[in-house]
Amino acid sequence: MRPVVPPNPGDLVITEVMPSPAKVSDTAGEWFEVLAKNPVDLNGLGLDRAGDSAAPVTLSSSSCIHLDAGQYAVFAKSTDMAMNGGIPTPIAGTFTFSLVGGSAATPGDVQIVSGATVIDAITWTSSRSGKALQLDPDFADATANDEPTNFCDATATYGMGDLGTPNAANTQCGMIAPSGMCDDNGTLRPIVKPAANALVITEVMPNPKTEPAQEWFEITNAGTAAFDLNGLGLDRSGDTTPNMGAPSVVSGPCKSLAPGGYAIFAKSADAATNGGLPTPDATFAMSLLNSAGDVQVVDPTSCTTVAPVTCTTIYDRVSWTTSVDGESKQVKPGATTTTPTANDDPANFCPGIAPYGDMMNKGTPKAVNACM
Repeated sequence: MRPVVPPNPGDLVITEVMPSPAKVSDTAGEWFEVLAKNPVDLNGLGLDRAGDSAAPVTLSSSSCIHLDAGQYAVFAKSTDMAMNGGIPTPIAGTFTFSLVGGSAATPGDVQIVSGATVIDAITWTSSRSGKALQLDPDFADATANDEPTNFCDATATYGMGDLGTPNAANTQCGMIAPSGMCDDNGTLRPIVKPAANALVITEVMPNPKTEPAQEWFEITNAGTAAFDLNGLGLDRSGDTTPNMGAPSVVSGPCKSLAPGGYAIFAKSADAATNGGLPTPDATFAMSLLNSAGDVQVVDPTSCTTVAPVTCTTIYDRVSWTTSVDGESKQVKPGATTTTPTANDDPANFCPGIAPYGDMMNKGTPKAVNACM
């Protein structure tokens, strides 16, 4: 027996969080990670969200839950590797609250407390399905992790195939681009926003054979100059928890779309679950409605940051009253129909007829539409 060595603020740093696993359910696959900067015991600490009203989950053990400086600890919803996505052991403790994907209106957060003292806390306003948010190793301290731009999407695979490095050092984020900038082959430059009428939504799959994992929509660049996908906001105007006010398309490297090019945004980036789509350019958190639905692409910097969120710059929006199971709704090919105004007319849409991917759904994701 010995006295517990409690951490002081700064002794533990939250370095990684998985709010939205893709391979397993959120109820079992959520987790977050801490790094010890000094030797400490975790006994008696509380795991908590400032954004909920529940009491912290206390770490209790008759044995010392000790970390030496440089060691990692993972806290998870489940200790069962068959249920939690294959998180490498050991798991230092479990929690019962739910992590949220995060938006400007409803940020995600997690914190470690000792009584009334916050040892460390982080917040985030966006995350991607199946990808942990990880702190760049160069910023592994309890002050630098307060800055969301010091985090990036994980790229290493663990367990059943989600991306993250639980219980291990994070991979480098590469060049971290400040807000409004992107990395163009090693050179930071301002993000090029779409010109007026350049971004056009050309196809949407609101009602796939398997919902919601196979939902997606497509845009094209109908303009004369390239624009970047970085920083675009993807949302439903009728969604009460929109992922706006912060970019939905987050990437350090510049993701440029040339004139005539196509990009797709999907519910899942996993080809095994999304119906065999071409590689999505980004994922979205909302669900597309089968009827009375809509989807829009906005400039998040033009959006209010409190609910209900409204935006003054909407690059394009389409809506539909009904949909057919397994068939996309696509704009009829042609210069006169491929505009942000023409695609407001339901008469300019037709059903997808070409099977794609796993051949269970019909459409032309990331390609010229093929309907009349």
